[in-house]
Amino acid sequence: MLLHLTRGAGLRGLSGIPPVRGKIVRPFLRITREQVEAYCQFYRLPYVTDQTNEERIFARNRIRLDVVPVLESINPAFVQGIAGMVERISRDEQYLQEEAEQALRRAKTDYGYRRDILAGLPMPVLVRALEHVIQCVGGVQPESQHLEHAAVVVRTGHGGLSTPGGIQLVVQGNTLFVAQRPVSPWTLPAQEGTIPLPDGRCVTLRKIHKKDIENQNKFKNLLFHNCINYDTITTTLFFRNRRAGDHFRPAGRGVTKSLKKLFNEAKIEPLLRDRVLLLDDGKEIVWMEGFGPSEHARVPNHAEQVLLITVTNAKEDSESQILRVNDIRKERVDHGQ
Repeated sequence: MLLHLTRGAGLRGLSGIPPVRGKIVRPFLRITREQVEAYCQFYRLPYVTDQTNEERIFARNRIRLDVVPVLESINPAFVQGIAGMVERISRDEQYLQEEAEQALRRAKTDYGYRRDILAGLPMPVLVRALEHVIQCVGGVQPESQHLEHAAVVVRTGHGGLSTPGGIQLVVQGNTLFVAQRPVSPWTLPAQEGTIPLPDGRCVTLRKIHKKDIENQNKFKNLLFHNCINYDTITTTLFFRNRRAGDHFRPAGRGVTKSLKKLFNEAKIEPLLRDRVLLLDDGKEIVWMEGFGPSEHARVPNHAEQVLLITVTNAKEDSESQILRVNDIRKERVDHGQ
């Protein structure tokens, strides 16, 4: 705890080493050296003293040998007092962490977090929530200065920042987007069945007869938005993310545009653009998540077989989510963005 204090630690650092962390249990953590030595003497147990314990080149030894004795001269019960303080601090820290996790669950959306919920949190809870998000996305421990800056971005609703590990936080409308950039290019073969994607989602491909979905009036438009004409498939298909210079010709629009222009027109946030799924036949993009099939791959009236594309979160059932996953832009309306 004293070592962390010298580094300007917060409550978590001042909590010291936890008695239990996962599978690690430290039963002697709250027992003094004098108690251990007395126990060994009573039961005549031999022990070995680390020969480096007296070397002051190590910071831990300087604290043990020089700092603690001075503090005990001021208060003989210093060690017991510190132990009690650490226990109280640990309780406070645990409570704040639980509040932060509950807030994140309330604020979570498919693509980010609702800014209005996060902005209303007390600062100690907000910074812990942001820390948790950054750790989950990038597996890195953000510095306090980055967390304070991120809290300002959330509360003001403007701007963004980058943290160590390539994590970017951006506020757009009422959503906080957090992602790790840059995203490396990836390609996956498109086969019938369910395919896991690098971002944790899944995509399912199914060849079905057109008449089988024409009878489902409730889903007709949405399903056709996620279908391509099976008869147009003459080469191997593959899924991928965007590349520089990509262009797409959406069905029914009569124009070919760069993905950048399409994203800008649809007001899709930069941090989401690498997440948009593309289906390519080696010559052109035949389907684009949120935009539907290309002009070449659209389903004509005379088509008999179609290829249905469904994108879901890994833990969600594709059929139950079919109304939610087909259009990224719909999420912006649902959350008042």
